[in-house]
Amino acid sequence: MDLEMDSRDNKLSLSIVDATAEENIADVAAELAEVALDSVLDASEIIEAVPFLGSVLKLAKVGISIRDRLFLKKLAGFLFELDKVSPTERAKYILKLSDDPDFKEKIGVNLLILLEKLDDIDKPTLIGKLFCFYIKGEIDYLLFARLAVTIDKLYLPDLSRLFEFTDKVDLRSDDANLSLANVGLLYMPSDTVGVCYAISKTGLRLIELLNKSS
Repeated sequence: MDLEMDSRDNKLSLSIVDATAEENIADVAAELAEVALDSVLDASEIIEAVPFLGSVLKLAKVGISIRDRLFLKKLAGFLFELDKVSPTERAKYILKLSDDPDFKEKIGVNLLILLEKLDDIDKPTLIGKLFCFYIKGEIDYLLFARLAVTIDKLYLPDLSRLFEFTDKVDLRSDDANLSLANVGLLYMPSDTVGVCYAISKTGLRLIELLNKSS
């Protein structure tokens, strides 16, 4: 059973990467979101509705669980953002990855792990926005991965606080600032007296990218 699940996860991780090249990716994402909300559909119907997941779901011997449906919804949120990148750019990106299958598998596995554990339904959308910049070559994979892990660890409502920072420091020692500091988006300057927070380079980069994608 473990070998079967390993095979399923491996194929799913590669399917996620390959799906980024789907020309009608917005339609695929919409289909996934609809499937995720339909408690009546079983595995065979999902295979028919979302063909690129067929090879994965055929390995399932049971119906689609609530956890599976939540994952499909998160995957839909991630893929929907990629529609902002042209099909040509996405196809070019996948072609480039074909020259390094080990790296392609690594990306797929990391995306699978990340999407499965995200604790807020809005986080996949943010991850998708960042992945767009990676596909277009505006950021490297290392920065994408760093920011993606930061989003994963972040209590999302605190993110709005980050946009209040510029070059100034903030003297509030509340939970929001502490949370942002714990994930590396804020830091406590060593040349100040008392408790205060300033935005880190990672925080500035995240704000820049999210503002650019909005």
